[in-house]
Amino acid sequence: MRMSYFRWMVVLAVMYTLLLILSATVCGQGEREKVRRVESVDL
Repeated sequence: MRMSYFRWMVVLAVMYTLLLILSATVCGQGEREKVRRVESVDL
């Protein structure tokens, strides 16, 4: 039981980190798109 519990904890931690990375990349892309839009407007 302890091993299975430990495995679930590791899986949840990995999924949580992956979600954080995905959210960070999505936010970064959105910020880049905003910057590109501003640059195109300035031009």
